[in-house]
Amino acid sequence: MTNETEMANFALTALSKGSLNSINDPGKAGQLCATNLKSAVRQVLTDNLYQACIVRETVYPNGTPLPGWLFRYDRPTDMVKRVNFMDSEGATVSEWSARGNSIFVNVSPLILEYVRYPTSIGDLPELVAQAAGFTLAFLVGPGLDVENDILSRVAVQKNQAVSAALLEDERESGPPEYPDLWGKPRYL
Repeated sequence: MTNETEMANFALTALSKGSLNSINDPGKAGQLCATNLKSAVRQVLTDNLYQACIVRETVYPNGTPLPGWLFRYDRPTDMVKRVNFMDSEGATVSEWSARGNSIFVNVSPLILEYVRYPTSIGDLPELVAQAAGFTLAFLVGPGLDVENDILSRVAVQKNQAVSAALLEDERESGPPEYPDLWGKPRYL
């Protein structure tokens, strides 16, 4: 899928509800898809850790920290989910606080590992986009009066797409890394 309209049409096809010419279609299906699309993508990216969607970025302090903290950082605006905070040596930072769009820690610089929201739907790996498309179908189905048996089928297809995307991600990126208690990566 290369754009939002294709993802909406993927969802509507799964529901046997036709298609759209544009994500901005003024009809009920278009409005529901436009309203729920970002939520569907966020849900798939938040619920599942796809290595292909993780970014590692070094950030530097910005602004005045809260009392008790040495440094304040701006949270990236495209961050969907925090994976890990690390110091410059790669050790996991276990003590931190967040308030609004700010992160407070006692290390500088800070290395963020996080799931990034894509700039474009086309930036998502194909199987992740399919999982998001089925999630969108599941979100808009009730608003389009889709029968429960069709919604149940879509839920199964969504779970299959998520599993396939995770397997493909592991094949391409290697097994997922999770920090252990000492901050060294370990494989599960």
